[in-house]
Amino acid sequence: MMKKLLLQSALFSFLFITGISALQAQSFKVIAPKLFVFNKVYKDTTQGHNFQYINISGADLKLDWYQFFRPADVSSWNYQMCDNAACYAGSAMPTPGNSRTTAATPKTDTSAFLGDWTPTANTSANDTFKYLIFEHGNFTNRDTLIVVFSPVTTGIEKMNYGTIQLETSPNPVTNTLRITSKNLRAGTVEIYNLAGQKLQAITVGESQYTTLNTETLNPGMYILRYTDKNGDFGLRKFIKE
Repeated sequence: MMKKLLLQSALFSFLFITGISALQAQSFKVIAPKLFVFNKVYKDTTQGHNFQYINISGADLKLDWYQFFRPADVSSWNYQMCDNAACYAGSAMPTPGNSRTTAATPKTDTSAFLGDWTPTANTSANDTFKYLIFEHGNFTNRDTLIVVFSPVTTGIEKMNYGTIQLETSPNPVTNTLRITSKNLRAGTVEIYNLAGQKLQAITVGESQYTTLNTETLNPGMYILRYTDKNGDFGLRKFIKE
C-alpha cells in the first residue's frame, strides 16, 4: 500500500512539474501565418509580410531571433526583417550565434516581425527564407517563420512584368475604397488584417476599377490582395479611419 502511495505521489509530482513547465513554455503565440507563400515572384517587385505574435506570458516579454536558412544564391535578393526595435538587412541580418533581441512586448499585447523581399532577377527555384524566434533566455520556447517564393519559369509568364500594380483611393478610407489597375481582370479581392486573418472577399469582373465597402472594418491598417484568374496578384496596404 505504501509503495502504491509513493508511486502515485511521484507520478503526481512529475505531472505537476511537467505541467508547469509546459505552461511556462507558452509565453508567446504567432497569430499570423507562420508559413507564407508568394506565387510568381518577379524581378524588382517587392513582397512584404507581417508575422504577428501575442504575448501570453503574463509579463513583459522579449524575444530573440535570427535567420537560419536562406537561398544559396542570396545575391539575387535584397531583403530585410524588422522586429519592434530595429531593421536588419544584408550582413547585419541576425544569424545563429548572433541573435538579436526585440524590445519588450507588454503582457497580452501584440507585436510583429515585418519583412520585405525583392528579387534582383526572376526566380528560377523555390527560394526560401527561415527565421527562428524564441523567448529571451529560454531557447526551448521557440517557433519558426518561413517565407517561400514560387519560381518564375519561362515564356508567357514573363510578359506579366511582375505582380499587378494597384492603386487605392481614398487612403485613408471611410466608407468606399476604389481599386484601380490598368489590367484588372476577372478575379477576387480579399482584405486581411495585420494578423493575416481574411476579413472580406469579393469577386470582380474585368474592368479598370472596382469598389469595396469598408464600413464594417474597424479603424486600422489592412492589406488588400487582388488575384486574377491566371494566379497573378497585387498587394496594397490601406488605412481605415
